[in-house]
Amino acid sequence: MREEVAAVVPETFATTDDGTPGLDLPAGVVAQLAARGVEATLLGRCTFEDKELFSHRRASVTGVTTGRQAGVVALL
Repeated sequence: MREEVAAVVPETFATTDDGTPGLDLPAGVVAQLAARGVEATLLGRCTFEDKELFSHRRASVTGVTTGRQAGVVALL
């Protein structure tokens, strides 16, 4: 799947910390927005690693479900 997605949005191409194929979806979204003249900022927080954020992936590993999250889009 990584190759298929990266063929359309090259910025999504990534490799996980374990060395397996991955997708950097935030980078892909920022690249697509930039191509359309929209400035976006990545906060650089990982839902899996940052215990303050809910992570379905982390919950599936630890068995602990902590909550929900939301995104915010604002025109300044």
